[in-house]
Amino acid sequence: MKNEFISIIIPAYNVENYIEKGLISCINQSYKNIEIVVVDDGSTDNTWGVIQRYAQIDPRIRAIRQKNKGVSAARNTALDNSIGEYVLFLDSDDWLEYDAVENLLRWQNQHVNKLISGGMYFAYSEKNGRINKVLQHVNQCEEVLTPETALFRFEGNLSLISSCYKLYRKDIINSKNLRFDTDIFHGEDGLFVFKYLHYTDGLYFNPKPLWVIYDRPGSATTGGYNSKWLTAITAVNRMIEFEQNSEIKAYLELYRINRAMTVMREALLSKEPAIIDVKSLQNTIRTAWKIYLSGKSTNRRKVYYIGMAFFPIKCLKIIFNKIL
Repeated sequence: MKNEFISIIIPAYNVENYIEKGLISCINQSYKNIEIVVVDDGSTDNTWGVIQRYAQIDPRIRAIRQKNKGVSAARNTALDNSIGEYVLFLDSDDWLEYDAVENLLRWQNQHVNKLISGGMYFAYSEKNGRINKVLQHVNQCEEVLTPETALFRFEGNLSLISSCYKLYRKDIINSKNLRFDTDIFHGEDGLFVFKYLHYTDGLYFNPKPLWVIYDRPGSATTGGYNSKWLTAITAVNRMIEFEQNSEIKAYLELYRINRAMTVMREALLSKEPAIIDVKSLQNTIRTAWKIYLSGKSTNRRKVYYIGMAFFPIKCLKIIFNKIL
């Protein structure tokens, strides 16, 4: 295996009780030729103190602090300051298996011009404090895909909507000026991966779990609905604008509907849904009824679509909060 230099990028915000495990997992990687670029995005707790403490222990940690600008801006700052030939992203409350970098780089050397992707565990804390890891079967077999084939499975079982679980070539990121959109707060990961795939020969996926995703209260994925979720639709709109292949565009139109229904469901389940948001989402869903009902979705899914598109919002609110 070549001795390439790898940058592990960690954006951090108010994770003083969680980031330590991730930092330790990076320090203890079996592959040693790495840098760990940690950007504290204006934390108000002791996150910065924890980062500084580990930066004094291991000189491979590059600690950067900035005013709070959001996770996309933090990742962009790290990209601008990283010097590795390859990049991988780690969320600040997650951690890596000890051989994650070693495996990703080995696969990259075998599939030079492809995006490299691995599997994951989900982890949660039991009442006794023990952390339990559960293998997440996103996909159970090794796959080598063309860019087009991968894009047609964007919302499928390859975790392409996340920037994690993958290894990226820094020369592609820099030459194509790929960065995370700072005005998108949900779906920015998928948009980054979507664009990156266009500059590769496709995707290599290996189901071996390399990331451990910690399910904690208050994380970005469990924090409840707010209006920033609407930017998930903006992310798909930008994919559609970027895409040149008409068949992939048609697939993305369906993807936008599915994402709008997911966001609308979360809004309806919230205690005080923003009615203006729900109306906007329902309009997005409703205006594409011909596309959706003529597609390959199951009959059950089509019935669900009709309800989301045409039922009164008050009725949907009762259904989601009382029945489901």
